[in-house]
Amino acid sequence: MTKKGDFDIGFAVIAYNKLNGVMYGTNWDGAADDLYTIDTLTGAATLIGANYSTKLMINLTAAPDGNRYAIGLSSDSLYRIIPSSPPVVVGVGPTGQAFNYAQDMEYD
Repeated sequence: MTKKGDFDIGFAVIAYNKLNGVMYGTNWDGAADDLYTIDTLTGAATLIGANYSTKLMINLTAAPDGNRYAIGLSSDSLYRIIPSSPPVVVGVGPTGQAFNYAQDMEYD
């Protein structure tokens, strides 16, 4: 593993979309989630969407259709993040699980 840079942001989660080569990260500011792209060469983060009321995204995955998915820790709900400018976050619905800690999910 090679260090590419330092983050100025405390990311809750990061995910890599192998189809478009983009890395994404989320940050919780205590009230809302923000979504970033992360430059894989320098580690520089660019804010692409802010103030999502997803209740602390605890995981993030990129699907082959270009959508990203996350689960909100406080809401125990699944969210779809539609790629647009800015990205649109849509609630898919409750997971039926009570998440207590950071979880991870991947899409293959």
